[in-house]
Amino acid sequence: MNTHILLVDDDESLRRVTEYNLAKAGFSVKTAANGQQAIDSFQRSLPDLVVTDVELGDMSGLDLLKRFKQEAPEVP
Repeated sequence: MNTHILLVDDDESLRRVTEYNLAKAGFSVKTAANGQQAIDSFQRSLPDLVVTDVELGDMSGLDLLKRFKQEAPEVP
């Protein structure tokens, strides 16, 4: 089974490069450009891991991680 990673970054270039490298390493990657997209993606399909930028356009990445930890404490 592929490890599913949710990658959140508002910098499109960095997000695309990171997505490419993770996918090349064999991971299944879903991306989000902001916090709201990440929340929607997280709720649709629970990832195995969340990687996020600290500063997103619409919210803090740290606040996003706190929210995810409340919903699914097992997801790193």
